[in-house]
Amino acid sequence: MALVAAVSVAAAGCGAGRNNETNKERSTPFSGSGDAGAIAVRAVRLVPAGAASSGAAATPGTVNSGTPSTAQAYLTLTIVNTGQNDDALTNATIPGGQIAPSGAGPSSLALPAQGTVQFGDPDTGSTGAALAVSGLSTPLLVGTVTRVTLTFQSGGSVTVQAPVMSAGSYGGTGATATVS
Repeated sequence: MALVAAVSVAAAGCGAGRNNETNKERSTPFSGSGDAGAIAVRAVRLVPAGAASSGAAATPGTVNSGTPSTAQAYLTLTIVNTGQNDDALTNATIPGGQIAPSGAGPSSLALPAQGTVQFGDPDTGSTGAALAVSGLSTPLLVGTVTRVTLTFQSGGSVTVQAPVMSAGSYGGTGATATVS
């Protein structure tokens, strides 16, 4: 019995350590994240408006329903205010374009203390707040990464690398946003 225990401990250790057969990197969907003071920004992605899940570039001026729109893409993300005081998203920028609130979201981008705010993509069924990207001279290409800077009233600024993903590559954002 002691021999069996010794052999199983030795066999279990065979794959331990670096550069071994059992240490394989697993692919996980990349999403940008960063912190600005007490503000945690998570799951940052750019989703081209009306883009097919095949990886095509966005078609400016249209959404899935065929209705004309100024949104070329949507910035999807979750913001968590871990602080004891309310804060607000005051600005969001992307090189060569503009980011503005749209959808059923409020005119102010309040972040309640100890609260979470989620911004989704109306093209994928989100009915809450959205951040529409427009004014891009070149369409976003699925599979690339773009720099996005978010500025908060008290928390300061954070710049994240946001992957450009088709809606089908990470699932929908059908959950409604809760903004106070």
